[in-house]
Amino acid sequence: MDYIVEKLDEVKHQIDPLTKTPYDETMNKLDRNEAAKLNVSIAYTLASLYYISIKTSGDMEEKSGNISEELSRIKSYVAKVNSQADNSAKKSRLDSGAAKRMINHQLS
Repeated sequence: MDYIVEKLDEVKHQIDPLTKTPYDETMNKLDRNEAAKLNVSIAYTLASLYYISIKTSGDMEEKSGNISEELSRIKSYVAKVNSQADNSAKKSRLDSGAAKRMINHQLS
């Protein structure tokens, strides 16, 4: 039990910066991809903590289906957000060879 309490204290320490700043203020500081990642991370964290809570209280038979489905749904959103972030990172890469050729052509 001490191990669980210790780990929950670590989680609390990790989320303190988020809870001390208003949600809207935090979201305004982030770009769209970062905001989406933060939102799915929060959803997954809360659902996981709820799952742990019902598992440790012995209520798994009644509620396990709902929370398992919710965790699966959130995992699919995590995959979508990560895929979107990867796609936007690929799009924003600069073709340095093409850029050099364009600059050299303009300068000559």
